[in-house]
Amino acid sequence: MLFIYNWAFFIFTKQILSKMKKIIFFLLLGASMSAQSEFNEFENNLIYSSEAISRLQEIVGDKNEEFRKCDLTKDFVSIPQAKGFCFNIKGHSYQKIRSDLKDGISLENFSKKYAPNSKVQLSLITKTKYTNYNNQEIISITEEPNLNSIKIKDWETSNFGNWIITKGWKHVKIFYIQDMFKTAKLPYKYSRMIQYAECLIDSTTQIHSENATSYRGGYSKSETLEKRKAFYNYVSKKFKVEKPILDKKIAKIDNYKKKVSSEGYKKFRKDLKNWKNLRSNFLRDSLSKREHFRELLLEAHEEALKENNSDNKFEEYIATYLSKEKALDLKRNRIVVGSCSMDRSPRIHAMNIAQLSAESYQWDVFLRAHLNIMNDRFQRATDGSYAWKNRNTYIKELEVLNIDVASLVYGISLRVDNPSKNHYFGSIRRVGRAIAESKDKQEIKSQLIEMIKDSSLDDYNRMLAFYLYQNLQYSLDKDYDKNSIKPIKDLLPTYLSSKV
Repeated sequence: MLFIYNWAFFIFTKQILSKMKKIIFFLLLGASMSAQSEFNEFENNLIYSSEAISRLQEIVGDKNEEFRKCDLTKDFVSIPQAKGFCFNIKGHSYQKIRSDLKDGISLENFSKKYAPNSKVQLSLITKTKYTNYNNQEIISITEEPNLNSIKIKDWETSNFGNWIITKGWKHVKIFYIQDMFKTAKLPYKYSRMIQYAECLIDSTTQIHSENATSYRGGYSKSETLEKRKAFYNYVSKKFKVEKPILDKKIAKIDNYKKKVSSEGYKKFRKDLKNWKNLRSNFLRDSLSKREHFRELLLEAHEEALKENNSDNKFEEYIATYLSKEKALDLKRNRIVVGSCSMDRSPRIHAMNIAQLSAESYQWDVFLRAHLNIMNDRFQRATDGSYAWKNRNTYIKELEVLNIDVASLVYGISLRVDNPSKNHYFGSIRRVGRAIAESKDKQEIKSQLIEMIKDSSLDDYNRMLAFYLYQNLQYSLDKDYDKNSIKPIKDLLPTYLSSKV
């Protein structure tokens, strides 16, 4: 009996140790991955090759010259905004309140009757329109900065003169608009910034094709494609027959996966890299020059287009041995969705699109893809804030292209009511961080202060300029303290500075 107990304990312990080894291996793998930079850099210390940068610089030179000769023919106007008050009323009949508003109750009498003890402050109220998934026009009324917001489907039944009302779950939300919503023409210098962004970023171009398919983690069901399978089998067979020593070596490399020591893992990584290089050389110098190799690859490419099915591995073959343009078309047919916060595949996919676009002279696709990387604009199943710090903005790649980066970041950050269709709007949080990584951050910082102070600019955009400054400062200071930027915040109107 004791023997059986000891034997069972031995088996159990062995299983636990085996699992622990696997856990330690993946921990080492994760540590190694996090220690590396997000993307591989070329010899120019950029994430794009010197060839790509050279081609892009030519295009930017033409774009800048085009912009210099371009007159501003369009007046950009702010989103509709007003000053007012917001009330959240509980314990009163919605119909009774609505009746009082319809009868034109004054702000003073409303406050006495429904909110006698509430301390309501004057606020900036904005109004925006959008179309929802059911193709319904929705009007959004928001107390800035995003303190209270309502979405209205039927404006006529919710709007009574200065009053706007909507029914919540356990409360009634009411806005009192002191001055009716108005738009304001942006001063010339700010309109020029928006125009510069629209000059650089083609509003008719999208990164992905209309029939693009979404894949979690970038994986597709490539095992169902017979032509691709035939191509891979051909490559694998030739490798085994003509380079048997190299093929056997990968089996030895696989054994390092069982080791958990840091030295064992380092050796595994080094040997794997060498093996991949030798295999790549064989493909480039010998196999790819054979007619049957190209025939199989062309057939697999046609199949991938027809089935709208591709993946990174196959696209690398296409880019290397057919053309970068063909590989780019395949990549644009795939929308990569992140599986979790630590899944880098959407950003890697965008970077690959940007690289291929640059080398194929497709500027419009390149810039949108790179701006998506800078703004971290990707679909993910989850996105925890702990993962944000590892996603860089790569603003230096734009700076070396001789782009007027300050005008570009302002042009995608300012909000207007009449942008061009598909105008690119940046994330204030990410753009603020990008400015912090810019070589011209001090100059841009000074410009932001002037923008915050500028009473000729509408209140909403002045507030956004403050948030850009705040995110810039947060990214620069390890020990960020909100009180340190209070003098900057006080440059805003009181009804904004008291709430931002």
